Amino acid sequence: MAVNLKFKSSITDSFWFTPLVMGALGIILASSMVALDQFLQNQGIKLPLGDMGVEGGRGILTAIAGSVLGVAATSFSITTAVLATASTTYGPRLVRNFMADSRNQFVLGSFGATFLYALMVLRSVRDATDIGSVFVPSLAINFAILFSVLNVILLIYFIHHIADSIQISTLISRVRDDLIRSIESLYSLEKPDDESEEKHLPTHKVVLSDELPDNEPYHVRSQSDGFVTWVDHEAMARRAREHNALVKLLVQPGDYIFMGMAVADVWQAHSDDESETDWPLISINTGQTRTPYQDIRYAVQQPVDITIRALSPGTNDPYTAINALRGLGSGLTRLCQRENDDAIIYDEDGRPRLHKKTITIEHMLDSVFRTLRSNVIGSVDATMAVLELAQNILETTNRDSYRNIVIKSIHSIDDAFMDSNSPTSDKEIIKNATAQIIRDHSIDEPETPHSPAQADPNS
Repeated sequence: MAVNLKFKSSITDSFWFTPLVMGALGIILASSMVALDQFLQNQGIKLPLGDMGVEGGRGILTAIAGSVLGVAATSFSITTAVLATASTTYGPRLVRNFMADSRNQFVLGSFGATFLYALMVLRSVRDATDIGSVFVPSLAINFAILFSVLNVILLIYFIHHIADSIQISTLISRVRDDLIRSIESLYSLEKPDDESEEKHLPTHKVVLSDELPDNEPYHVRSQSDGFVTWVDHEAMARRAREHNALVKLLVQPGDYIFMGMAVADVWQAHSDDESETDWPLISINTGQTRTPYQDIRYAVQQPVDITIRALSPGTNDPYTAINALRGLGSGLTRLCQRENDDAIIYDEDGRPRLHKKTITIEHMLDSVFRTLRSNVIGSVDATMAVLELAQNILETTNRDSYRNIVIKSIHSIDDAFMDSNSPTSDKEIIKNATAQIIRDHSIDEPETPHSPAQADPNS
C-alpha cells in the first residue's frame, strides 16, 4: 500500500505526469501511423480517404498544430486563474485537489499530445524538391483531423468542468471523499461483540507492558526537511525483525521534521556501519506538502478550513460553512464507527517490533470541536450546524469514549455561546438545542437521571 501511496502522492497528484505520458504516446503514435502509411503506399494500397497533396497536407497539419498549441496555452491560463481563485477564497490546501484532478490532466495532456502528433507527422511530408520521393501520409493526416475534432469536444468539456469544479459544492464533495477514503484505509471497523479479540492476535504473543526495554536506544535522525507524507509500517516492522530490533516512531504522517531531528528510537545492538542503524529511514517518506492518504489530520482539516474561511468577516457566508460541516460530518460519523489504530505491530512470533505514533479518534474529535467552537460562536446558524454534527455522531456511534468527548464539546459550545454578545433570542435557541441533545443522548446511568441544566460539563 505504501508504494501506491508514494506513487500517487508524488506522481499522479502532480500536474505534469499525465500530460508528459500522453505527449510521449502522441509521438509514438505519429511515428507508427507514418510507418503504416509508408507500408501501405509501398504495397500499392490506396485507402478511400481522399487525395491530399503536399501543400494541402502541410497546411492542415500546420493549422492543427498552431491552433491546438494556442488552445493549450489558453487552457493552462484558465487553470492557473482557477487555482489562484480557489487558493484565495477557500484556502491554499485545496490547490492539491485541482492539481490531482485526472480530468484536467487528461484534457491538457490531449492538447499537448495532438500538437506533438501533428508536428511529428508534418516533418514526414515530402515534395519533389525534398530528398526522396513525394510522400504524403494521408492516413496519419486524417487521424490528426480526427484528434482535432476530439480536442474541440474536450475544450467544451474542459470549460464546463472548470466552471463546475470551482463551485463550493464540488469542492466540499472532493474534500469529503478524500476524508472518507483516508478513514476507510487507516481505521478498521469495530469488531462484533461476540468476536474474541484474541482471534486476531498471534498465538504466542509476548505480553507487552507499557514500559519499553531497559537498555538505552539509539536515535535515528532525519536526513532531510519536510512533512512526513507516508510511513510504510509493515516494511519497517519486517526490517526490525530482520535486525532483531524494536522501533518506536517519534513522528507520524503530517508532522514536519527538520534535518537532524530524531524520528525514531531503536533498541538494537550498535553497529559501526551507518546502513545498519539508519534502516528505518527507508520506510519514511517526506515531501514539501501534506497529503490526505495517511494523514487523517490533514483530511479533517480541509473541510474545517472551508468552514472557518466561510465564517471570516471578509466572507461571512454561513451557508457555505454549513455545507462544509455536513461534508465533515460524513467523515466523522464513519470515523466514530471505527476503532483506534493499533499502536503496536508484532512479528510472526508475537514479539513487538514497532511502536507507531498515532492520533486517537478521541483526540481528533476533541480537536475538531475545539477549533469549530472558537470560530462558529457569533453565528447561530453555524452553531446549530455544529450541534447537528454532534448529534449525528451521537446517533451513529455506541462507543462511550467518543460520546463523552462529543457531549463535553456540546456543553462547551453552549457555555461559549451564552458568554458571547449574541442576542438573547439566539442564546435561547442554542440553549434549547443543547438541552434537547443532552436529554436524548445522555450516557449517564438510568438510576441517576439529571436534567440538562444539571449536566456536568466535565462528564
